[in-house]
Amino acid sequence: MSSRTTDGRSAATTAALLAGPIVMTAGMAATPWESENEITAYQAALAASPDQTQIAAVLLFFGYALMGLAFLSVLRRAGGAPRALRIPAATLAFCGATMLPGLVVVDFYDLALIQSLPAEQAAAVGERAGDYGLQPVMQVPAVAGLLLGGILVMLCAWRSGLVGGWAPALVAAGLVASFAVFSGVTMVAGASCSVVAYGGIALRLRSARIPSSPPAARPATA
Repeated sequence: MSSRTTDGRSAATTAALLAGPIVMTAGMAATPWESENEITAYQAALAASPDQTQIAAVLLFFGYALMGLAFLSVLRRAGGAPRALRIPAATLAFCGATMLPGLVVVDFYDLALIQSLPAEQAAAVGERAGDYGLQPVMQVPAVAGLLLGGILVMLCAWRSGLVGGWAPALVAAGLVASFAVFSGVTMVAGASCSVVAYGGIALRLRSARIPSSPPAARPATA
């Protein structure tokens, strides 16, 4: 295999590992976060920044989808992890990467609600949508797939020697911080943890392709 082909594959792997986390973090940073965890505050934040809301939704849509490439890139190289860990990691990661992007379209409907109806009515409609019993059937596996699946994928990477134990710990800490203290700052910080973790894997894979020193010259034979 030529060095050009190897370099091309290495660059593609690096791009796959970083595209999802970076675009997802950019979407988190662009989101107009509400000051309180309530439907009225959420809709007010959307109404105050309609263009920003749309940009954030698009970034999150592609960021969540591209996380599937990051998951796949890790799992393909995580053969050293036990099957009991790789199978649930792959299952949850698949659910998150394929289901969660579709849920982001709700942001456009919520924006249309608050721009078209009085605040009280818009809030009532938003709360009514959340009362349907089958909504969790789509929402729970989508969100849990991305979050828990991401942690399990990092554990697979660690068990395979692709990254140190700090990576799954960092991703888990970012997740806990994001939901323990709900704010734009913690959500961006939590997503940034994934950028660092997947970046660590990318560096490890690239360094593994570059010999630390040139091979010793073989003695001439008579």
